[in-house]
Amino acid sequence: PGAELQLRLAIGTSYQGLANFDGMERALRPALAMARRQHIEPDDLYVALLLVSNMRDHQGNPREQRQLALELLELAREQDPPKPHVLAIALQTASRAYESEPARKDALLEEALKVLEPACAGDTLALGRILVEAGSSRHQLGDLADARDLFERGLSMLRRVDPDGPSLVMALMGLG
Repeated sequence: PGAELQLRLAIGTSYQGLANFDGMERALRPALAMARRQHIEPDDLYVALLLVSNMRDHQGNPREQRQLALELLELAREQDPPKPHVLAIALQTASRAYESEPARKDALLEEALKVLEPACAGDTLALGRILVEAGSSRHQLGDLADARDLFERGLSMLRRVDPDGPSLVMALMGLG
């Protein structure tokens, strides 16, 4: 059972990279059910929840995305010892469930930064992405000075860690 779950997660991740949501659905729906049922490894359930939550976000299913993101966040908060990178990504994922509640979204991204920044020895892709999202959130709230600082830090970091990658392109598109 563990091997099948790992294979389904790998296939789902591959389909995600291709933006093939039908393929993701076929691989990940059973993977999430297996991970919940078997509790083989908390990390497997975390990955399954993260992938399916992101898939639901891209598919425009906010109700299910929020439910999965909050389950993911609860799982990440329960980890002992705490894993800052895991918790920060769960907070970032949960923030996307609150597009219609900008203050709540911003609070989750602020918490993600407080968790992740001290844990990072240097630049990371995850931190760069969260900085850019936090900048966007602050801009939406009207805090333009803080938004600019967060965008600049995030973009600078993404330029260093992933200069030709999609994260930088998406961040620059978001500024448009």
